[in-house]
Amino acid sequence: MSHLISTAHAVAEDRNLSLRDRLVGAFEAVHCSAFHNASREDALELLQAAQSAAGALLVQLERDLMGIVAALLEEAGAADRWEQAGVTVAELSEQLLMTAKGIKTSVDTLTAYRERMLTAIRIVTRSP
Repeated sequence: MSHLISTAHAVAEDRNLSLRDRLVGAFEAVHCSAFHNASREDALELLQAAQSAAGALLVQLERDLMGIVAALLEEAGAADRWEQAGVTVAELSEQLLMTAKGIKTSVDTLTAYRERMLTAIRIVTRSP
């Protein structure tokens, strides 16, 4: 778990990447293992087992990821634009996390995951 969040932090801090790529990269760092060396069903089963066995670790991983995403949304100016519409940066981060989780369970490839996450990120980083 610590490796996943460390990788997410490294991608988020990589100023050679666009903000969009830093956002999607943070999610990929945490979720991409679902697309490697296992079927989607196997990955979901592993995630469910981990949630029951180490729920606190997953909760912390998600909190850490939401913190990374919130910082990037603030950097992009999206947080301020959405705040004016009554949506907090924490709510934006949570929506992206929930979207990422849903996408992860509905696609079979990392490419498809990335494409759908980029759409979600485009929506969130535009003005409301």
